[in-house]
Amino acid sequence: MNSATTNPNLIVIRYQELLEVRKHLNEGCLLEIGGGSGYQAMLLAEMGYHVTSVDVTIRSDAIFPIQPYDGIHLPGRDQEFGTIFSSNVLEHVQHLPELFGEMRRVLKDEGLAVHVMPSSVWRFWTTVARYPFLLKVALGLKKPGRGIASVADLPKAQRFIKILKRICFEPPHGEFKSAWQELVEFRGKRWKQRFESNGFEIVSQRGNELFYTGYSTFPKMSLKVRRHLARLFGSSCHVFVVRKSL
Repeated sequence: MNSATTNPNLIVIRYQELLEVRKHLNEGCLLEIGGGSGYQAMLLAEMGYHVTSVDVTIRSDAIFPIQPYDGIHLPGRDQEFGTIFSSNVLEHVQHLPELFGEMRRVLKDEGLAVHVMPSSVWRFWTTVARYPFLLKVALGLKKPGRGIASVADLPKAQRFIKILKRICFEPPHGEFKSAWQELVEFRGKRWKQRFESNGFEIVSQRGNELFYTGYSTFPKMSLKVRRHLARLFGSSCHVFVVRKSL
């Protein structure tokens, strides 16, 4: 899910994200779920970790070897990995309980899993940022993206209705039914319940102390300003460190 190499705005954010969570990563074998472009896997390997990175789709422009998997069954022996890491992935998983079961299988008893997931703050402000983005599209300052461009082949009447819906209603980011449902489901309390109901206990829970939206309204905003806005509005992501409930 990592798109940092195709979005310069995310390069700084994802790098900073790793610096923040690195203290929770055990030495040795690390499994990254949702490797995407391979950007963070490459950084982790440069930091000295033995990284196995998996994703459901393999990108032709990946800069680190990514192994395919089916979204549920993870490669690796029982208790092979000292750390599991994911960044903005779990909200996209269709069969989350089954994947959690696989995480428990491949994670060592003393191992830690570090997961970064979007917060309700991110969901709300991404919805707000959608309208300045659409204005830029209308003025020709931004490309429409796959969501709107994908309707080009529809009949004219269907195309108009589809575009109108996309303009009026923000589509969901992940596997939940709507952006409005994500406002509830992306709360820290809900993520905590998911971990605990699937055999994990919380070691720590905090925000990533950065503010950004899914539409990169201000792509050149400094990290200092993003931290200040996170203190004001809240962090755009949760950072959960969990371990197996034994």
